[in-house]
Amino acid sequence: MSVRSYKDKQGNRIQGKFIIDYYPKGYKGKREQRVFAGTEGDAHIYEKELRQQNTGRANYINPKIADVLPEYLAWLKLHRAPRTYEDIKKSLKWMMPHFGNLQFSRLTPAICNQYKQKRAGRPRATNKELAYLQSIIKYAVKNEYAQPLPFRIEKLPYKRPMPNIPHPLDIEKLIAAVQKDKERKQSLLLFMWECGLRFGDASHIKWEDIDWQSGTVKLIQKGGGERVAIMTDRIISLLKPIKQAQGYVFENKRTGKPWQSLKCLFTTASKNAGIKRFNPHALRHAAATYLLEATDNIRLVQQFLGHKDITTTQIYTKVSAQRLKEGMQRAANYISCLKDAQTIKNKKE
Repeated sequence: MSVRSYKDKQGNRIQGKFIIDYYPKGYKGKREQRVFAGTEGDAHIYEKELRQQNTGRANYINPKIADVLPEYLAWLKLHRAPRTYEDIKKSLKWMMPHFGNLQFSRLTPAICNQYKQKRAGRPRATNKELAYLQSIIKYAVKNEYAQPLPFRIEKLPYKRPMPNIPHPLDIEKLIAAVQKDKERKQSLLLFMWECGLRFGDASHIKWEDIDWQSGTVKLIQKGGGERVAIMTDRIISLLKPIKQAQGYVFENKRTGKPWQSLKCLFTTASKNAGIKRFNPHALRHAAATYLLEATDNIRLVQQFLGHKDITTTQIYTKVSAQRLKEGMQRAANYISCLKDAQTIKNKKE
């Protein structure tokens, strides 16, 4: 086999195109030619793949990413949390059109950068999708379908924004404004506000996970870990009258699956309560922030939120510091106004 530049009818070299001489049945067979578009380095990698195909082991040595995907998803369903599995499946609609038809060895930094450009404006989502791609590659390497990448996939720079913390009175107004299916919907909001749960954790609670005697509930967290949360008296009083033997507490009756979104609930309740709409996840942020301000105990907040790494929890120390700074500024402005008023009064006298 050989790689050579592609030429037009006039004999001029065409940049970014190469001819690969190919013997599908070995050197004793008929020669074929393939046109490859890309860099010369990628053309040599592709030539190597064609050489491997002559060994009759192509499916095991260097399959396409899409070829490995069904087996990977089957493994994922067995070894990861259901929400992780569903989230990766959703991400594939963006990833597979770009990466799916490539062999693992054809992945290059340039191809990864092209994907980042496609998803420009969504750095957090893009980084998550690239992490999922690395998970697929890791699976393929482990099962000897591919070799490790010779480069590290770089993530996009992303600075997590400071969470917007709603006022406790606004949160209580929001909860009170929910009247339709009151017991179920209010208790879900309270799981997020009083227990600091993620929506995904709270929405996947099953009746059989609740221990009514101890007032606790077993949670399957993001990433597949388990922990126990303590239910408040308000949650227990709302759920006990409607309790069932089994199934999801917050079940979509049409699908039999947990609720997928709170968008409509928050839009309607915010309007009825006469408050500015905030993000559902802000309930968890608010719970952590006010707990930290009340106790000044970062370890307690870490346990409350179920964070494995305390560095994740430390964002709330920044939030509290920012709130303190804003409060001090408001106090300084107020004092300044008092001084100005006194000055004016003195001049009049």
